Amino acid sequence: MSDLLIYGILFMKFGTIFLGIFFFYITLGSASAQTLKTSDWKITEAIDGDTLRIEIPAMLPLKYSIRINGIDTPEKAGRAKCEQEALLAKKASEFTKNLVKNLKTFQITNVKHDKYGGRLLADVRINNIDVGRVLEKEGLARIYHGEKKLSWCDKK
Repeated sequence: MSDLLIYGILFMKFGTIFLGIFFFYITLGSASAQTLKTSDWKITEAIDGDTLRIEIPAMLPLKYSIRINGIDTPEKAGRAKCEQEALLAKKASEFTKNLVKNLKTFQITNVKHDKYGGRLLADVRINNIDVGRVLEKEGLARIYHGEKKLSWCDKK
């Protein structure tokens, strides 16, 4: 295979990623967390209890995951450390998925990059419900700000 063909294939594969990151920084990177225009964003799905997928209109539509700021929900079955954690994760996911399914209004505020750079962190309200606070109140999430996570398996 010629070098030109290899470079073309690599550009097609990684160039899209590069363009996505470039447009992401144009869309988000230069704006402060308080001044972002999130009204054009669309919540497309709930991935689990504390993570949503969004689409941001741009020259090329951008898709990102938003982790709800300030909370941690249990891990789903494949990553859960016990049956209790998997059950709580299922309940948290169902709660958030139900909100998205019945979505009428939403607010995404205080947007910033998460510590790994691949997702966004934000405060999320759906149908005027503070998703993180309600999950925490219902025992389906814990307050979390990056410290070591506690086990869900020890919870009674």
